[in-house]
Amino acid sequence: MEYWLVGADLGYDNTNDYLENKYWADGYYRSGDNRNEAILKKIKKGDRIAIKSSFTQKNNLPFENNSKFCSVLRIKARGVAQEDFSLTDKKVNVVWEHDFKPIDLYGVSYRKTIAELNNREHIEFIFKDKKQNIDEMKVSDLRNIYEGCNDMLEKAKTLLENKKQIILYGPAGTGKTYNTKNIIENHSNEKYDDLKNSGRVKFVTFHQSFAYEDFIEGIKPNLDSESSEVSYFVESGVFKKMSKLAEANFKKSNKKTSYKKDFEMVFEEQIVEKMQDDKLKIDTQRTYFYITEITERTIFFEKAGGQTNHSLSVASLKRMYDSGSNNIIKGGLSVYYEPILDILLKDSQLDAIEIEPLQNHYLIIDEINRGNI
Repeated sequence: MEYWLVGADLGYDNTNDYLENKYWADGYYRSGDNRNEAILKKIKKGDRIAIKSSFTQKNNLPFENNSKFCSVLRIKARGVAQEDFSLTDKKVNVVWEHDFKPIDLYGVSYRKTIAELNNREHIEFIFKDKKQNIDEMKVSDLRNIYEGCNDMLEKAKTLLENKKQIILYGPAGTGKTYNTKNIIENHSNEKYDDLKNSGRVKFVTFHQSFAYEDFIEGIKPNLDSESSEVSYFVESGVFKKMSKLAEANFKKSNKKTSYKKDFEMVFEEQIVEKMQDDKLKIDTQRTYFYITEITERTIFFEKAGGQTNHSLSVASLKRMYDSGSNNIIKGGLSVYYEPILDILLKDSQLDAIEIEPLQNHYLIIDEINRGNI
């Protein structure tokens, strides 16, 4: 029996799909990239498999780290291979442990998509529930502290500000792809997952089948299921889609708008709170009247001559306020509604604010030197 650590990052976290459908697959191999074929052949029935992610962490570590970054290995799932890895189906069926709770190992880093575990201590930590002795852990004990990470992040931030693009290069497995997350978070001061959920981060891999049509735009066929006729349409690629999103944000960020206060707020401030001795005088074009009582639904008033046989509807006044004019009551009581409406509308606008702040959008290209663009 062998022990394996495997990744689930396909440009997004595919862990839930693996768990729900009881399998694991190598994203590279499924896309036609055979770089891992030799090691995939070694996965046999009965082998133990754990889904992992590797990252660096600076804050909220359970030990003193002197404000240095520490490598963290998070185990998200554990299971047993039910068969040898199938090169035909490009997957291995796995029975995953139910109710497994993720565990973090500090100072440990496996960044490759698939790694065979030979370190006995790591096997005990990951598969046999042995606990790390956190109480005795010190920053000097960690072999994988990123001593130069702060300098790298600041240099990347400066390059992004000035050049708008950076290229990370180095041997495989050194964390180039993963550290884009740290770079983006440091540059934007926002959480990576929040950026991704809002569509402001996109990840693409320039594998051999990824072409101009996928990146910029291309003509795609469409088969009508009823007539069996083929038509063609132009579909935007990932770069053009993100550019359009950024363009829309840029245009919105250069506009300002004013928002109207809620009716209830203005009515309370300008009418209810200003009633003195249970009355509020309202001037009209020719005369005046007094508001004498306000209930949840009704405004009672007294005319200049003392008559009190009419009332106004709060709901109707709100509809006028929301539309910005009296398009409901014509003649009759309109001479009483409209002076109140004028008072409310006069104080209805909030200060002009930006519709949307200017935001950065990030495109991560993996294997940039291999694309057929």
